[in-house]
Order: sequence, then structure tokens, then C-alpha cells
Amino acid sequence: EITSESIRIIDNFLQQEHLESPKIHTKTNRFDAIGKLVIILERLKEAHSDKQFRLKTEEKHMFINADELKFFQIAHNVLSNSVKFTRKNGVIETTVKAYAKKIEITIKDDGIGIPDELKPFVFEKKSRAGRPGLNGEISNGIGLYVVKKLYTMLGGTVVLGALFLFI
Repeated sequence: EITSESIRIIDNFLQQEHLESPKIHTKTNRFDAIGKLVIILERLKEAHSDKQFRLKTEEKHMFINADELKFFQIAHNVLSNSVKFTRKNGVIETTVKAYAKKIEITIKDDGIGIPDELKPFVFEKKSRAGRPGLNGEISNGIGLYVVKKLYTMLGGTVVLGALFLFI
């Protein structure tokens, strides 16, 4: 519980910092994207033992050149959203696929989903699509806005349910 709260505080701080920064700089380094996802999923499993987390990939390691901290924040934000809207004993599945010059990360859950009328707004700043989680978690309406902004900076694209990053 303390770990979850600490991660939430840090995540909120980073989101606010990114929103207030006039120009965000990226620091590219080589790291194992699958290794980072494993760390995030392990932390989420510890904090949310009432949910099932799965990682599907044919690769044991996938080294990419990108900003490691921003990649971590992006993946954590998206997975945290899945946690907020997935019921007890629900499944959150992360799939990683490698292509010639890009990777695809797909996050799928069996949660309540996004109502069709809110889908056009999920990537907006202070989105009206923000809503409390199933356990009353507060939404500030900027999580997916930050995800899209950061991922675009890394050279990737974001669509509902999938992240594409060119490597």
C-alpha cells in the first residue's frame, strides 16, 4: 500500500512537471524494454494482488534506444489506467511484438472499458474523459495526454490499446 501510494505521488509529480516544462528534453540510452515492463508488472502485482497480470512476448530481451525514464512513465501510466478500471480477479495483459524497425506494445484488460462517447477525448489535456476508478481512485484527466505527448517525443505513436515505437 505504501509502495502504491509512493508510486502515485511520484507519477503525479512527474506528470505535473512534464505539463509545466516549456520544453521537455529526452535522454536517449540503450535499455531492455521487456526488462522495464517486467519491473513495472512486478510492482503492480505486489500492489494489486487482486488482479492478474500477464506478459506475452516471444522475446526474452528487447533492447531499444529511447529515453528510459519516459518509457517507464508511459508504460506505468497506461498500466495504472488498466488497474483502475479492472475489477477484482480481472486480467491485464501486456503483449510485446518486435518488427523490423519498430516494437508494438499492446495493453488489454477485461475492465469496464471506455465509453464510446469519451474515446475521442482520452488524449486531451484535462480531458473530460477522466473519471474515478472502480475503487474511487482520483483522475486528474492528464495521464493519457502525458502518455501521448511523451511517446510522440520518443518517435512513437499511441492509439487506444497500443503503443508503437520506432527503434
